[in-house]
Amino acid sequence: IQDQKSEYPKIRPMRNCTHVLRALLCTFVIVTAALPSYSQMIKKGINCSNGDYLGFLEYKPVNYTTEGNVKHPLIIFLHGIGERGNGTSELSKVDRVGLPRVIKEGHPMTFTWNGKTETFLVLMPQCPKSYGMWPQLFVTELIKYAKENLRIDTNRIYLTGLSMGGGSTFDWSAVYGQNAAAVVPVCGGTKPTTTLAANVASKNLPMWGLYSSADAAIPEQWGIDWFKWVDARNPAYASKTKLTIWYDGVSHNGTWQRAFNPTTKVDGYNIYQWMLPHKRGTTTTAPAPAPAPTTNKAPIAKAGADKTIYLSSTNQVTLDGLASYDPDGQIVSYNWTKMSGPLYTRYDGVNGKLGARNLRKGTY
Repeated sequence: IQDQKSEYPKIRPMRNCTHVLRALLCTFVIVTAALPSYSQMIKKGINCSNGDYLGFLEYKPVNYTTEGNVKHPLIIFLHGIGERGNGTSELSKVDRVGLPRVIKEGHPMTFTWNGKTETFLVLMPQCPKSYGMWPQLFVTELIKYAKENLRIDTNRIYLTGLSMGGGSTFDWSAVYGQNAAAVVPVCGGTKPTTTLAANVASKNLPMWGLYSSADAAIPEQWGIDWFKWVDARNPAYASKTKLTIWYDGVSHNGTWQRAFNPTTKVDGYNIYQWMLPHKRGTTTTAPAPAPAPTTNKAPIAKAGADKTIYLSSTNQVTLDGLASYDPDGQIVSYNWTKMSGPLYTRYDGVNGKLGARNLRKGTY
């Protein structure tokens, strides 16, 4: 956290007090203009059927009360383990991280896709400290609350979360995923199993997961396994799942900060724009990147500098093709082929990287 220098004008003593008044008026305008989104994020709460009180923050568009019978897509956001609380006096912990922080800092949650501009409604609950993971009941009851009290598009309900909340996004999807249009688990804190993956796959659920190779809390392998196993059990829906792993050293906290930042785009869109086209019961796909020019130029493959490996210390290496580029488009997949050399064992590589182990003496 860096100290922020004040943007308010410095007022020096002057003979004419109108200068001071103008500066104060300017300051007032700046402050009030920066808070329209935060003013719409209010504290609410419901009593759940299991006896728990669930406090939450509710965000509605600034013009919600005057826009008529407009129905909005809904996002439910699940925080991580550090933001748990009593749902009342500790509810302010929720807007310190992830999506709530984006709203608190003034974003109106308005996005454009395919030429259409829409604004999300957002519910951001606080998990009681008595739970180590989110009870699935909380999400289900929030959806019920939204259907009964808010103007939502019931075909476009999205679930997302970070760390503990990302793991609970998987957990809920394995049981109730048929009730969501799409989900976005960020550094999801639930270790995958083939049984859980099969249950998620059965829901025909668009899913985008975001991870980091440098995350010390959540292994990137969890993300790889989740998506590999889900896709293997529902190949027909594999085109609607998306896995992003960042390899630039971003930390656990940095991963979710980046993922929920609206300026972060992968393949030309952020997670919010990716959500909007998906509707429950439809085959709408995410917005595609801009088409390539008619005269296509071949991509330039760069597998990195030559490496010398001493078998006395290790017999494996990671190859990095991220320097490859497409001069008139973007790279959408990587394919590694051994041109020559002894035998070796290939293991999973993602996002332009490849692991090779059991190397032998020779030149590859």
